[in-house]
Amino acid sequence: MRLVQVLLAELDSSAIASGSADVAQVLQRFGGDQGDMARVLTNRVLHGFDPEIVQFMVALSLVRDFNAELARHMTGRPESHAWLEMLVSRNVLTFPLDSSRRWYRFHTLLREFLLAEAGERMTAEARRDRLVRAALWYRDRGEHATALDIALDAGASDLAKDLLDQLAHVVVGDHGEMASLIQWVDRLMRSGVQPSPQVHAWYIWALCDSLQYERARHALDDLDRRVAEEPGCASDELRERLLFLRMMVGVFTDRLDEVLAQAMAWLGRSVAADALTVAAITTFAAIGELHLGNLNTARLLMERAERRSIARTAPMAWRGSASSVPVWRSARHVRRPPTN
Repeated sequence: MRLVQVLLAELDSSAIASGSADVAQVLQRFGGDQGDMARVLTNRVLHGFDPEIVQFMVALSLVRDFNAELARHMTGRPESHAWLEMLVSRNVLTFPLDSSRRWYRFHTLLREFLLAEAGERMTAEARRDRLVRAALWYRDRGEHATALDIALDAGASDLAKDLLDQLAHVVVGDHGEMASLIQWVDRLMRSGVQPSPQVHAWYIWALCDSLQYERARHALDDLDRRVAEEPGCASDELRERLLFLRMMVGVFTDRLDEVLAQAMAWLGRSVAADALTVAAITTFAAIGELHLGNLNTARLLMERAERRSIARTAPMAWRGSASSVPVWRSARHVRRPPTN
């Protein structure tokens, strides 16, 4: 209602009194949605500003948060610090995010308006250039996740692919942030670029841990085709990881005959592996035997897993490992078979 009042106040009061002002037309131009609010607020806020400052704000709107150093790196303007201080001091819908007043953010409505202006004022090449500069700035400071998000926004697929190579094992293996990796890889592949085989394997792992087993199976098939077409792209270690993942996916997509054959072949090779991996694959074999009704063999396999592997694995390893959720569900299922 206040914004409607502001619009009507711009009409000549005598014209309103005489009926010559078209109040209805003013109201028709203002529907009250968020876009209208952004336009009205921002036009009034930016009225009389130097066009160079407005262009500076338009460029900064491409990123959600910014500081003077990032602003200068993105825009090339040495006045960045002074301009930001001026925007804050004049209460131009620009807010500090920390007590040191180093980081800032535009009000949501102001940023929405500025992004719309960016679509009209900036070429696609200029927009991409500003975003790539921001991504490289964050990368050089070790903030790879933020850099990756911005690189994907910029459509800088090669940069995003390189960042994923550096980030995937940390995001999934160390922090268990499966949803983040899935989202990043999905966005990369939608741009027509395949992740590296190592990242592709982490992607499959994340899908499994997120209980998206059919998607994981399709992703495995895609990676198998890539490995077959480019034999040198996969190391022996990666091939072993892919076999483990195929067994795990097979358990949860009811391909238990295949899983049993793969698990027994793996166990027969006496592959050097950590206790957790041996326990998991032995459990996979037990699930396959249980599926065939061979309860005694399944029990012996689980005793073997318990004696040789599970007992040697630290209790927290089952909870902290990237494979802990699906593997532990498997083990629990086998150790409590149906009474019939």
